[in-house]
Amino acid sequence: MKRTYLDLLLLLLQAGGGEDKVFATTGDIARELDISQQSASRWIIELEERGFIERGRSGILLTDKALEELRKVYMIMKSSFDEELPMGISGSVVSGLKDGRYYLSLPHYMKEFSRKLGFTPFPGTLNVLVEDKRRKLMLSRMNGIRIEGLGVGKHVLGSVKCFLVLINGKVEGAVVLPERSHYDSDTIEVVSKYNLRKRLGLKDGSKVSMELIKLAGSRARR
Repeated sequence: MKRTYLDLLLLLLQAGGGEDKVFATTGDIARELDISQQSASRWIIELEERGFIERGRSGILLTDKALEELRKVYMIMKSSFDEELPMGISGSVVSGLKDGRYYLSLPHYMKEFSRKLGFTPFPGTLNVLVEDKRRKLMLSRMNGIRIEGLGVGKHVLGSVKCFLVLINGKVEGAVVLPERSHYDSDTIEVVSKYNLRKRLGLKDGSKVSMELIKLAGSRARR
């Protein structure tokens, strides 16, 4: 199997490079990866230039950029091989940009949500600042219930991926991940047939827990 930069990053991670510097010569790396010493040297130089590693006399350290890329790889692999459910997501309610209300008012999205999720959403989303943004990244790598986008005049509204959830152990709804989102990687949007703020007595800062209740990729209504 042909080796890649990823193999080198994984080797450094396994050796503890995410927490401290790893002392390894190009010869050591070449032997571990079964590549030439010239290739090992070239890879190290290129990874440093791209900001994935830092080098010093005491060794090599993986940067935050490298660790984030490795987390993405982990999430892809986990979502592909580990389908144990339910998966919990928790966070705090925050105010949104009101984009969700606009999208949910469009007949196309209303019809598709109703057909594929089994309910007609209240025209507005609950925005949740998640405690562990890796959970959102994990969802983004999983198969979901896909709502196709559409063209409106000269604009194209993006598609949406959805996951059915049970909110605070009481109300069913769905996490929606827009293809094009104005929110940071630690904010998710939740829809339900109810006004969730009123139904669950929520306000900004309220704690919310969500449990993924069904693997969306296994649903017939895709």
